[in-house]
Amino acid sequence: MNKKNGFINILFSIFKAIGFLALFLGAQLIVMVVFSAVLEILQKPSADIANYTPLMLIISAILSFGIIFALHGISKKKLNSELNIKKIPLNQFITAFIFGVIFNRFTIALMSILPIPQAWYDANEKSVDSVTSGNYIIAIISTIIIAPIIEEIIFRGGVYFTLRKTIGPIFAAIISAAAFGIFHGNILQMLYTAFCAFFMIYVFEKTNSLIGSIMVHVGFNSSAIFFALLSSRVNISENVMLIITGILCLFCLIYISTFISRRKKKDRPF
Repeated sequence: MNKKNGFINILFSIFKAIGFLALFLGAQLIVMVVFSAVLEILQKPSADIANYTPLMLIISAILSFGIIFALHGISKKKLNSELNIKKIPLNQFITAFIFGVIFNRFTIALMSILPIPQAWYDANEKSVDSVTSGNYIIAIISTIIIAPIIEEIIFRGGVYFTLRKTIGPIFAAIISAAAFGIFHGNILQMLYTAFCAFFMIYVFEKTNSLIGSIMVHVGFNSSAIFFALLSSRVNISENVMLIITGILCLFCLIYISTFISRRKKKDRPF
């Protein structure tokens, strides 16, 4: 009887995780269809839809969260407990953000020394440009605020945390990371976002809260969008970019080392 109940619980968690993914992708598809229809009515080229990518991300995220909130309200389940959203100490909040910044720079440095095909770089560059195109304020809001919140709700809260309860943290982490990577589309972004997902899951577990992984995600995207906008709007050499990156990482490492050296055992960052 227990084995039967356990199998049913596993199936339920899998369908629930799939539901989160379907909801997220469905909301994006609906918004994209609506924008395409509006462009067609206005007789604008369909290629112009790429300029509205950040705005579409914001609208689809709001739609996704609205549906999730409504469904949990109907089922009378607490959203915070379902997604493991808990307050974390300020030191963990800041440290998670800084870890995200450093991890972004580490990922970029790692990709620069690996033999990655140029076609993968080009596809990734095109994807990044679509997110940072148009109004840079909307691009910043969608990338630094909206994307980390909704993606962590879906992939770490909806997929990982749901599956972890029935199939364990290892398999749940693999499935969640794979889904997160596939969602990002092009091969290069698929690989490094899946890699990053494991780090976000680690922080999620250590802080025991979705807020921890959200702040890592915010830090990662903040670093990425800062350097993407800097390189696209300012004529700056690679050497200067490396110097700025080095100074940023040095500042972050000094903060972390200073904080850890002073922390109390009962109040450690992670």
